[in-house]
Amino acid sequence: MTEPMTTAPQATAPQATAPQATAPQTTVLTPAAMVSCFEDWEDRISSTFVPLRARRLFSDGDFQGGVGSVALGPVTLAEVAVTNTVVERTPRLIRRDDPEFFKFGLQVAGTSVVEQDGRQARLVPGDLVIYDTSRPYRIVCDEQFRMTVAMFPRR
Repeated sequence: MTEPMTTAPQATAPQATAPQATAPQTTVLTPAAMVSCFEDWEDRISSTFVPLRARRLFSDGDFQGGVGSVALGPVTLAEVAVTNTVVERTPRLIRRDDPEFFKFGLQVAGTSVVEQDGRQARLVPGDLVIYDTSRPYRIVCDEQFRMTVAMFPRR
């Protein structure tokens, strides 16, 4: 009689798993785009987007913020970072210069409140907002605010 053949246990190969999809960690907010002077930051947001007015919620402490952008034809793609600041597009600023843009924002870090036409939206990371630069708006930013913004012509 023949005995059954036995084989040594085989080592099992690790199961292959699908690679995890991760969002690319690209940014237009380079160290050169960061500033430590509030007035420089305010100038940068106005030259990157449309004329804006900004003020700090608290005057004490060091300021750090940044604005980095790239033009993609008629679209401006920007990343904005700031702490404890209010940014406003006022009727007066609109009368002075109204290039008629929409802004589409993705909250990346921190929280903010965007106000326009008597409505408010409280944003947390992952939230999207769209607003019109031809109408007054206000954005209140917390201490860790970071937003990616696409600004594009209304027409």
